[in-house]
Amino acid sequence: MEITLTDMDGIRFQIAVAAVKEFHARGDRTEVRLFDGSRFNVREAPAEILNKISEVSNETA
Repeated sequence: MEITLTDMDGIRFQIAVAAVKEFHARGDRTEVRLFDGSRFNVREAPAEILNKISEVSNETA
């Protein structure tokens, strides 16, 4: 299962839901941390990310 996110430069990319460890609001951005230790900033709010994860989870259920 993958979700599409947008980085701070406006570039859209897909990431596996299983790779996401956590995400936190940091002002006007959201910091996403992966299980491999990497982290990056996206434009989506935490609630938007959670909704995307829920949508793909429901599609595969």
